[in-house]
Amino acid sequence: MGPYSTGLSLYVGNGLPKVITDPVAPSFRGQFAPLAYSEVWGDYFGIWHWNSSIGPPNSSERRETVVQAVVGLPYTLLALAGWLALLAVMIRHPAAEPARQLVALLPLAALLGVLYFATAYPTTDGDTAKGSFMLTAVPAWAACFGFAFDGLTRRFPRMLVPSVVLLAICAGLSLRFGLAVASP
Repeated sequence: MGPYSTGLSLYVGNGLPKVITDPVAPSFRGQFAPLAYSEVWGDYFGIWHWNSSIGPPNSSERRETVVQAVVGLPYTLLALAGWLALLAVMIRHPAAEPARQLVALLPLAALLGVLYFATAYPTTDGDTAKGSFMLTAVPAWAACFGFAFDGLTRRFPRMLVPSVVLLAICAGLSLRFGLAVASP
């Protein structure tokens, strides 16, 4: 694999299907969005879940990263939908509720900061697009998720129970991964 790209693939590469089926290095080197997604929901570089310095993940570790990539989908899609909805509200009603505007702008500022860092300080392995760089925006992303979830369940009340069940299962699987990573 070549060095980390700052060309067009950095901005438009989606990493499909490997962002779900093989979310570990070097599956989509030089593609910002799938690398950031895999860092947020898994362990793309093999720092936490397995020791990448001794080789690629074994089949169990690889399976865990795939589960984490799948688990992250509903959360990510709802957070993105909520963010876009908040941005739309902000554009349609610019003077209404400054707190919502702040919530809508924080993820944008964090994304721009991460993207700037990834392009201003490229590395040969792409290790500049870390999910941890987005931590300052986590409360805003959570609010965006809540905004979308609330809107979805208000518009489609029958979706409340299945949505809660799905998200609870995903949370349980995520917790399992987090505990495995946290234990020595």
